[in-house]
Amino acid sequence: YQPDDFTEADNIAIALGPWRGDDWLVCLDVDGPADVHALLPALPVTLTQKSPRGTHYFFTVPPFAPLGNWVDCLLTKYTQGTGLDIRYARGRINVAPPRSAFGKYEWPGWRQPAELPQQAIDRILSERRRRGLPVLSRWERAPGKRP
Repeated sequence: YQPDDFTEADNIAIALGPWRGDDWLVCLDVDGPADVHALLPALPVTLTQKSPRGTHYFFTVPPFAPLGNWVDCLLTKYTQGTGLDIRYARGRINVAPPRSAFGKYEWPGWRQPAELPQQAIDRILSERRRRGLPVLSRWERAPGKRP
């Protein structure tokens, strides 16, 4: 699909998880004024979308990377004013051109998603461990559910 194929009246979302070949798609959903690089430095340029409350950064990861879906994964929303949500397998993210009550979604440029560096994955999982949350060696779907 290309962004110009739809109108603002269309409600479009990208399903995250298995994507192309051996790659899975993950979205780093940044809500707030800061850029993702303020939270996870040295990320490569990737497919990005402006959302009404921030920016969505789409990356590829190895299949079954143990990321999960969670809100404010680095606990920065209330301390820095910008939160980082992870949207992954079985997660979805609204994409342009829809308009919501908060504003509209826009693609500033179209490109293939870059690979999320292992350093960023390690930082996310490290924060999860620090909070006493489990980290699996690989993502597992709930019984009876598809990725």
